[in-house]
Amino acid sequence: SITMMAESMELIQKKIAALGAANEGIINDLAQEGPATIITSYKHRLSLDGGLSVVTTNPVRTKRSHLLRRWRALHDFVLQPLEDTFNDQINLSCKSFADIQRLNTQLPSVARKYKLFG
Repeated sequence: SITMMAESMELIQKKIAALGAANEGIINDLAQEGPATIITSYKHRLSLDGGLSVVTTNPVRTKRSHLLRRWRALHDFVLQPLEDTFNDQINLSCKSFADIQRLNTQLPSVARKYKLFG
């Protein structure tokens, strides 16, 4: 019935809004600028000291924000094409962290437009 369909659409809209908000929180946490660093590798140094081998291990740290700017998807994937009902012309490719941020901003607005017609 029309009432059930409207309730289903309302539930879908709530789930989309909740998912967008959760994604935004995760994206913001990841993208925070600052001194936060991540150990990305280790440097090992072998030296001889009086006939003894000494191995020194030091972590190599990289700023989290730098890693995110450099991150690229291993495969060039594009989200399943959507019918562009509202002529938003959203680029659905997702190759970089900036693309993830952009899509998380743009896609919920399309869902809100559907709600207007629900």
